[in-house]
Amino acid sequence: MKTQQVNLRLEADLIAALERAAKEEALDRGTMLRKLLLEALDRRRLERTLELYQRGEISLGRASEETRLTQWELLELARSRRIAYPLTPDEADRLPPDSLAEVALARGLLAEKHEPARRLH
Repeated sequence: MKTQQVNLRLEADLIAALERAAKEEALDRGTMLRKLLLEALDRRRLERTLELYQRGEISLGRASEETRLTQWELLELARSRRIAYPLTPDEADRLPPDSLAEVALARGLLAEKHEPARRLH
């Protein structure tokens, strides 16, 4: 991969922290900086994609592609953060009863999977 040089001014305490982290992982400063930058960009992509999914702007499949996670991994992450794909009342009415229970569970409206689902509107 072709690289480009980027000049960056950082505070002394940030450079010291970077050097400590690099030493802990037996990496040079440049490699550590690239590693941290990639990790931060991955986190940002994940957060942004989850926001778009929650607003209904992208599908689960698209969110999976963007985050490089499987749909199951993404659903579990969304569930752990109480994020559900937004549904209108009409869309909820067209869902099979089991699907409605899953939506309610994801939104935190049900405590257990085996409880009966209630209509959200």
